[in-house]
Amino acid sequence: MIYAFIDHQRAAGRSVESVCEVLTSVGIQAAARSYRRARAAGAVLAGQVLALAYLANAIHTLAFRYESATDAFRLTPAGLYGRRKMTALLRRRLRPTNHRLARRDVQGHRPGDDPVDDGPVGARPPRARGGTR
Repeated sequence: MIYAFIDHQRAAGRSVESVCEVLTSVGIQAAARSYRRARAAGAVLAGQVLALAYLANAIHTLAFRYESATDAFRLTPAGLYGRRKMTALLRRRLRPTNHRLARRDVQGHRPGDDPVDDGPVGARPPRARGGTR
């Protein structure tokens, strides 16, 4: 949506840098190099980035409700759920969920981050020699 706005402004004769500077001044994070990278020939979103975007949209859909009377979003009771309850709710209501993406999203990691992969939830560490842990 932001990139479409920048495209529209470019068609009107404005530079990408000036449009991004104005967007940043009003609180919308936009960088000219990110726009150019996304619009480069052959630019494709990584599958994990796209999956995380779909997951964030699904969580927002379940956690918030739009009220036309106040013209604002309000938190639903499901918005207070933790990772386990939210994952179960996503499974029941929407579609199968990737637990690792859900865990990373709840922990606040962004698609550009490189979080340490600690393995599947509940995984045991390998056995030490002698059979003890």
